[in-house]
Amino acid sequence: MEQSKEHLLKLVNDYNNLMKDAIAGPNCIDPHICHADCCHIKIDIPKLLAEYYIEKGYATKEDFSRGDLFSFNINVSSSNSKCVFYNKDLNGCSLHKTMHKPPQCWIYPTGFTNEPGDEKIFADDGSIRCKIASGWKIVDENKTQKANILFEEYVVFCEKEFTSETTIEKFKERLEGFFDTLKEFSPKSIAGVIDGWDHFTVLKSEGVSLKLKSLCDQVPEGTCDCEYMECEHVCDKIIDLLSRDLLKDISNFIKTKGPKFSYSFLELWNSR
Repeated sequence: MEQSKEHLLKLVNDYNNLMKDAIAGPNCIDPHICHADCCHIKIDIPKLLAEYYIEKGYATKEDFSRGDLFSFNINVSSSNSKCVFYNKDLNGCSLHKTMHKPPQCWIYPTGFTNEPGDEKIFADDGSIRCKIASGWKIVDENKTQKANILFEEYVVFCEKEFTSETTIEKFKERLEGFFDTLKEFSPKSIAGVIDGWDHFTVLKSEGVSLKLKSLCDQVPEGTCDCEYMECEHVCDKIIDLLSRDLLKDISNFIKTKGPKFSYSFLELWNSR
């Protein structure tokens, strides 16, 4: 794994260096030119790259959420809806000069060629437009073509890692300890589960959730004297019923619809 990590980091670094020298464009750190409109999307990255950002102090585990394409997404900030790596003082990406910026972030708006395609918009002077300004162009297509080859290798790496992170064995590992935490919540407050960095957590309901009531109804009459709406803690009987099928429910769901960040009990049970 360490060898794979070194290989990935070198690949990303080589890619960054190729792209930074191959593209010319407007001064993005000028707030009159760039409003960081490109920084509103959640970029997919592999876990190994996320771990590197954490090790370097660029990010924390909370800055990432489970992805549905690569292992993780980079979160956006709730305060400004921009990528967590957006730096207001820089008016740009705090990863830009590290030469380990996610490869996808270099592609817009030029792609790997000056030729039309990929929904590019061209200005009157022939340069490529981004959402705000024109003037973008590739000045060394030889380097972008080399970068394109590295990008394809990067995608293959990410897809393989994603597959290894979404096995039943991995889900089982991340579910360890989850059921004990249920005792801290009332049944009506639980809507499902969230797949986190290394363990599952509770998906809280926005209001009152009746999903666990179907499990409560399976408890033999007379063994529980607590009304569902007044119950303050999930009991052992419900935990036993939930733990019996949850891993299988998640497995069935991902076979047809693929892995995701969170799973409501409604969608899991509807996939049975």
